Amino acid sequence: MSARIKIDRNPEPMGAQVEAITNLEQNLIISAGAGSGKTWVLTERYLEILSRGYSPAQIVAITFTRKAAGEMKGRIRQAIQKMAREAKQLEEQRYWEQCEREFKQSIITTIDGFCSELLRTHPLEAGLSPQFQVFDSIEADLIKSDIYTQTIRQLLDREPVADEFVMLYQELSSIQAIVSHALALDHQLKTYYKTPQDIREETIAAIDGCRAEFQRCSEALLVEIDGLLEELKEEVVNAKQKRAYMDDIIDWIRRYDALRESLAVCDGEADDTLYEGLVDLHWNRWRAPGRGAIAELTRTLRQEKLNKLFACILPARYRRVVDALLTLVDQAEQRYAAYKQREQAVDFHDIEIATARLLERYPEICERWQKRISFLMIDEFQDTNELQKSIFDRLSDLGQKMRLFVVGDGKQSIYRFRGADIEVFYDVEQEIVEQKGLKLSLSRNFRSQHGVIEYINSLFEHAMQRTEESPAFVTRYEQLEAHRVTEKEEPHIEFLCTTRKDGTDAEASPEDEDELTGVEEQADLIARRIKQMVNTEEPLVWREAERGQGERPTPVSYGDVAVLLATRSKMHLYEFAFQEYDIPYVVIGGRQYYEKQEILDLLNLLRMLQNEDDEVSLLAFLRSPFAQLTDETLFWLTRNNTPLRHGFHRCEQKPEAMEGDQWKRVLAARERVTRWRRQKGWQTAAELLEGIIKETGYRMMLSGDKHGDQQVANVDKFTQLIQRLVDEKGYPLYDIVQHFNRLQEEEIQEEEASVVSDHGNAVVIMSVHASKGLEFSVVFIPELEKDQLRKGGQATRFFYNPRYGAGLRLKELGSGKGADGPGHGMIKKMKEDEEEREKQEGIRLLYVAMTRAKDHLVLFATEWSARRKPSFSWLGLFMEHLGWSELADRESVETEDWRLSVLNEQQIPVYPKKSERRSRLEAWLERSEPITNRHLPEFPLMPQPDQAYRWLANKPGAHLPRLSASAFMQYESCQRKFYLQYIAGIYDLDELLGARIHPTSQETKTEQSLSGAERGALVHHLLEVQTGADFMESDHEERWRQAVVTMLERQVDAAKAYEEIRPYLQAYQSFMTRQSNAEYETEKSLTYLWDGHPIYGQLDRIVYHPDGEITIVDFKTNRIQGSVASAAEPYHLQGYLYVELAEKALQRKVKAMTFVFLEQDKEYDLPLDERNRIVYRQKIDTLLSELRMKTEQADYVCCGQSGCVCRYTNESLLER
Repeated sequence: MSARIKIDRNPEPMGAQVEAITNLEQNLIISAGAGSGKTWVLTERYLEILSRGYSPAQIVAITFTRKAAGEMKGRIRQAIQKMAREAKQLEEQRYWEQCEREFKQSIITTIDGFCSELLRTHPLEAGLSPQFQVFDSIEADLIKSDIYTQTIRQLLDREPVADEFVMLYQELSSIQAIVSHALALDHQLKTYYKTPQDIREETIAAIDGCRAEFQRCSEALLVEIDGLLEELKEEVVNAKQKRAYMDDIIDWIRRYDALRESLAVCDGEADDTLYEGLVDLHWNRWRAPGRGAIAELTRTLRQEKLNKLFACILPARYRRVVDALLTLVDQAEQRYAAYKQREQAVDFHDIEIATARLLERYPEICERWQKRISFLMIDEFQDTNELQKSIFDRLSDLGQKMRLFVVGDGKQSIYRFRGADIEVFYDVEQEIVEQKGLKLSLSRNFRSQHGVIEYINSLFEHAMQRTEESPAFVTRYEQLEAHRVTEKEEPHIEFLCTTRKDGTDAEASPEDEDELTGVEEQADLIARRIKQMVNTEEPLVWREAERGQGERPTPVSYGDVAVLLATRSKMHLYEFAFQEYDIPYVVIGGRQYYEKQEILDLLNLLRMLQNEDDEVSLLAFLRSPFAQLTDETLFWLTRNNTPLRHGFHRCEQKPEAMEGDQWKRVLAARERVTRWRRQKGWQTAAELLEGIIKETGYRMMLSGDKHGDQQVANVDKFTQLIQRLVDEKGYPLYDIVQHFNRLQEEEIQEEEASVVSDHGNAVVIMSVHASKGLEFSVVFIPELEKDQLRKGGQATRFFYNPRYGAGLRLKELGSGKGADGPGHGMIKKMKEDEEEREKQEGIRLLYVAMTRAKDHLVLFATEWSARRKPSFSWLGLFMEHLGWSELADRESVETEDWRLSVLNEQQIPVYPKKSERRSRLEAWLERSEPITNRHLPEFPLMPQPDQAYRWLANKPGAHLPRLSASAFMQYESCQRKFYLQYIAGIYDLDELLGARIHPTSQETKTEQSLSGAERGALVHHLLEVQTGADFMESDHEERWRQAVVTMLERQVDAAKAYEEIRPYLQAYQSFMTRQSNAEYETEKSLTYLWDGHPIYGQLDRIVYHPDGEITIVDFKTNRIQGSVASAAEPYHLQGYLYVELAEKALQRKVKAMTFVFLEQDKEYDLPLDERNRIVYRQKIDTLLSELRMKTEQADYVCCGQSGCVCRYTNESLLER
């Protein structure tokens, strides 16, 4: 389309947004402040380009994450579709429809995605196989670690061993430490796009500079010492008495004279003898300064000349040790490259490096892309590095061959640990402006209220001060302008500092720093403050009112709140605190993936199956939901010092003290383990694991937990990891187990699975890094007192700086020598530079955290330890801005633009913790008869009884147990009996009270026929253990007679009892002869969360049909009168409930629900029309709602029917 299409935008762009969207003639760099709508601007600019007649194929858009790329692509597609729908002319409509078709081939991706596209388009030129694979980061790290380890071992095993590698080993003391430092150096090589030779040359140049400086300092020092000696002689002549400091000075000069000759010939790299002498001079300088000219000479000598000399001298072995480290990296990288070539693979760094080299070596490829691309849009440019910049520079010919649109915000550059370099952003900004491009600032913030923005402006104008002398990595602050202005009366900012508890201010090692910060106390207080906000309905959240009436304050809900952490190492403490106070929460981006219980369950399962002698994994398996054995059961299996594996596999008879239910679980687990171990012979590990998860219903059990979505997602991610190892590596079970053992040994961090869902009414816990791009109404930022310069991960003795090359802080050669002693000058400069860079990133991280808040910001800290004050912390920045010298000075602050409220711990209510209170059920159990496992409803995959209700604590109806069809039917029959049986846990009420109400009837009980309950239990047991159609053969009869005697808990006439149940068994045999050969399962336990509450059922039989549908069969033993339909009427609720359970849990359609009445050998099929199903769904909803409202015994009324035990359950009778 030749003519430009006018776009009517709603909302209209404001201020600099107009230029950013419509200026297609210049290269633009956009400084996009937090909440400034940059994503909308990017989308609108993309549409503007299309409206000028360009094709989507002529636009490349690069962003930081795949998620962001997907969101951008989705927004643009929707915008194009909207333009087509609202087009006023047919030609215009057809044009946008064509754009939509072509948009499918558009390039909106990440930098690595774009580089991969280039490499797969030109694999031969890049020196890659057309089918190259990409190692994931964990796999690459493990492979590199192995190769680096092998390389250093071989270098040390050579005869003779090179001296420099001996020195390197002596310095770092272990192979593991050497590998750690070498990998840290390799990371810098990749980040800065350098080779080992490049860094070697930088290092040599820096050392040579130190040597030249040493010569100058040595000569200046001689002059100062000679001057000091002359003044000292004059002082001695004129002094009336000799002063003590004179001897100290003379003694020090004698020490210096002993080294004078060595210093004269030293070129700046001292041997061990000279180095030791210099260390002696350093630590034995005289203390008293003297008087007059001596005092001035002493100050100059001690504080300037000596320090300069010590700073620029280096131990002779420094160069050799660093060179050894570079040589190791060089050789290991060559081996790693050879390995990748054999495997036809690359890693993440290779993708970018290979792309840079491809564009460098083949200018014609650049020209081909330059003819295709007219516009290059790059988002989040503050998180790029020099290597990535070089790719964009070559691709665009420094912005000459295509229009650049670079978006970023230096204040939000927080990914330095991934190689991001803020200097690159400022360099590109300068280059674009110098080449007649345009810099625009999007400073209007549409996210946060005026008071929040003004406080942020005030704080960071103070914190982000950049002058002409500042290093290039120092951030310059640009003011934000608030778009949201409300009449909020309450302060927008809260600050609370907790008092350090007794005992936490003890001397501790650096590793104990987190204990000193009082994280547990902060987590507890934050949980209480959040609960206070919600319970008292504090109107802190402002939402749009109806009919354009502006924003109005509304109460805080849990879903409005986020807790943002600087690091994820203590995230679990906040989880625990929220659990204690029944606060719903969700964790985003947790790193302890391999420590999650569901993953440990699966790992222990695999280890147990792979190694039959692994007793630790077997123990964990038996205690897990897969087997659910109690510690008491495990004790009986291992009595008399029997190994657990022997007790589990070889115990043939139930130990007398073991409960029957637990013995059944032992037998079931044994059968399964034996079968699974056979299956691993012909199934892959992925098939085996997925089969076990489905067979045991493990996912279904996890889904019942309030964090079930996350747990199920973690399990799915684990099975995908297993499948990938099988598909791509061909790993058998043994190799898979070894792989995950290695990950745990190396403490490899893996993020939890991402759960894409509405977080609902739950507090979000996440890291500040993960929160970038998000917004929350109320934001809590804890641990302000944390030292932001104390971070783990990188080897602290290794440094790299482009100005100084590679540096390694050598071990001290003797006692009493610190990092500021001779020989550490260059390292000190590197360390200071590194700390300043970390400090600046720490300030930016705080900025990102605070700008997530829309309406209210809460800052938490614990007062510093008297023994330890951090070198840089957010709390220090905060106090400096407010002018507080001590935390005791803290008080609320109010300015014209913002208000800060200071709270104390006493203002936060104390709420009862879950661990300190008992449930109503627990109280009943304490007052009632002891209840064993057999009394609890069957739920094979739930935790042990003492933990079974923990996961329901936050849900309505938490006092209720898991409910079954029988429970609902009992509730409809008699509410009081339901309460006593299912909530109070008093079972066998009819038998318990029958003996007291009708004692004479018990005398002849042994002569009576079987009760209905006994008859039903016997028949169901016999059908469960023998399922064949020929089980009534005569040779089985004696076995059934014995079963009758064993099953009943009273004396009976076995022959008479057997004859009584014989017709039911014959009817079952008749039923079996009528059945097809379809597969079936018996006694299938199913559970489903019905409106958040667990409902379970024990299905007698499930028949699996070839078409994927199922039939449910339920056997009835009650004696009936009248028609079968009338006999089935009371069981309709049970039948429809079973249908719902089966379809939800098994994800299969139910073809039929059949009741088999064995006494008459008749069947009844439940009508499965949708109308009846809806009626019974509503009935179950109603019953569940009623039960949730009833919490006291008095709420459950007696039925009043003659013969019902509810009439006799008064307290006096129960006491008797």
